[in-house]
Amino acid sequence: MSNSLDSEYAYLHNRSMKQWNPLDTLRRVVDEAGTQREAAKRLEISPAYLNDLLAGRRSFSERMLVKLGLQSVIIKSRVS
Repeated sequence: MSNSLDSEYAYLHNRSMKQWNPLDTLRRVVDEAGTQREAAKRLEISPAYLNDLLAGRRSFSERMLVKLGLQSVIIKSRVS
């Protein structure tokens, strides 16, 4: 494989690792669904859980992130 293909692959891969806020994503789902009740139905969660997520009373579980098409990633770096 040539260096130019390696570089392009790395660029496309890194570009797809864009950071998303799950709360913004969830709000978009609710907007598209029209109501919280309909969004909860589409996500197969209870309306109360959806409301708690939107209000910040609950954290996003890994399962909920997957339903939104997201995943959590831990980034480690060295501190000098």
